[in-house]
Amino acid sequence: MDELKSLSGFTGHVLFVVTDGADLEGEALEERISFLEKFGLNKEQIIFVSIANRTGLVLLVNRTTKMLNDTLFKLASPYFDSQKEQVSKEADSFIYWAAGRAFAIAIVPLPLADVGPLIANEAYMFYRLGTLYGYAVDKTILAGFLGCLGASVGGKIAASFIPFLKAPIAAGITYAVGCAAKAYFESDMKLGTEELRSIFQKAKKKGEEIDWKKKL
Repeated sequence: MDELKSLSGFTGHVLFVVTDGADLEGEALEERISFLEKFGLNKEQIIFVSIANRTGLVLLVNRTTKMLNDTLFKLASPYFDSQKEQVSKEADSFIYWAAGRAFAIAIVPLPLADVGPLIANEAYMFYRLGTLYGYAVDKTILAGFLGCLGASVGGKIAASFIPFLKAPIAAGITYAVGCAAKAYFESDMKLGTEELRSIFQKAKKKGEEIDWKKKL
């Protein structure tokens, strides 16, 4: 607590690393972010890192190397590139997992019974991808992101009551949202609406061609 209070005059030059970020989700994550913001830190200065789960390392290295001179940056680049590739693979794997989970959820034959779980699955995917890349994300960021895409699996799936039609739709949309989220975090959360929608639409087409039954 004393250390946090001492940051008040230096918040413009501080990166605050949360080492148990991988264990936080939902309300616990929101509470941690809100707590740190009370001390003058903004979301761009908060990095969630887990050595055990290898999450957040790319963002930490990226933000740190921006403060280094050219020589030190070149020395750090090979490590940074290796970590970036590893995180990208882990993100892809998680997106496929979440999309496959959406397919399984949407098979439920009861109308609208799957909308809540699908929305929760989509939010969980977004939060976990954010944590993987080391970003402090909350409901506001999620809502803004989905607003840029103009799409959410919950809203789209509510229009279909036929299980064998809605399951592939749910998986495809979840996959597309995941791909857009991955690109968003890789851009340091700087991609604009048009770019995000373009990535979403391309990924959606690809998602529609995947046999999600085989992914279960």
